[in-house]
Amino acid sequence: MKSSAMMGVLLLLGCASAGTGSSADVGQPADIKQVQLPGSNIDFMPNSPTPLAWHAVTAPTSTTWQYLPIAYSKLGLRITKYDSTTHVIAGERDRSHADFGKKPLTSLLDCGDIAGIPNASRADVTIQVTTGLRGTGTTSAIASVSSATSKANGVSGDASPCAVKGDGIGAQVAAVLQQAVKDGTK
Repeated sequence: MKSSAMMGVLLLLGCASAGTGSSADVGQPADIKQVQLPGSNIDFMPNSPTPLAWHAVTAPTSTTWQYLPIAYSKLGLRITKYDSTTHVIAGERDRSHADFGKKPLTSLLDCGDIAGIPNASRADVTIQVTTGLRGTGTTSAIASVSSATSKANGVSGDASPCAVKGDGIGAQVAAVLQQAVKDGTK
C-alpha cells in the first residue's frame, strides 16, 4: 500500500518537474518558475503543489548562496543536493525529535496523534527541505519546499506522511540563514 502511494507521488513529481521554467528574470534560476500573484510575494517551484513565500535576505546572491549550507547544517539538515548552477540546495534530517530552528516540530508539522499526543512530539520524524535562491547582485530571496514523515520508534512498518503547516519550515530556514549571514559578515 505504502509503496504504491509512493510511486504515485514520484510519478506526480516527475510530471511536475518535466515542465520548463522561465529564466528570463535576472538572477532567476531556470528550474524555479515565477508565477507572481497580484499584490503578493508568492511564487511556485516545480515539485511543489502549493504556493511558496519568498523570504528576503539582506545580502547579495553570492553571499546568501555561500551561507545556505551553513544554515542547513545549523538546522541539522544533511545536504543531499547542491546545485550552484540553478541555486537549489536540498537536505534531509532523519529520525529527529529536536526542534527545527526555534520552533517545536508540533508547530510546523501535523503527523497525526495517538491518545491526544501529537506524533511529531514523540515519533521519529524525517524532514526533507529543498530551497531555491533568486536575486540580483545586491539583493536575494529564498523559498523552501518541505515534506516530512513520522514513524513510531521501535515499530516495524512504513512511515506515515506528515502535513506541513504553512511556511513555518521555510521561515525557519530563512531566519537561520539571515542570522548566519549576519554573524559571518560582521
